[in-house]
Amino acid sequence: MDTSQPEHDVVILFRDLDRPQCKFGFGAAAVEAPYVLDEASSPYLSFTDAAECHAVVLWANFEEEIYAVGCGLPKLCASDGITWI
Repeated sequence: MDTSQPEHDVVILFRDLDRPQCKFGFGAAAVEAPYVLDEASSPYLSFTDAAECHAVVLWANFEEEIYAVGCGLPKLCASDGITWI
């Protein structure tokens, strides 16, 4: 988790098995937007429910970036760093 900014991000670093020299990265907000977590307007029953649902959404977004038609991993990658998707 990247905590260098006021908002925290989840960062996933991974490699393509077909191109092990390429390091890819995916980042997203670690928590729901503040209005979603506000007790008065939250669609969740608890913060645990909110965290579990957000984790599922993050994973789905990550997989969509990799596998969805028209998305996928870039053909070119940075040889000395991270290629962000």
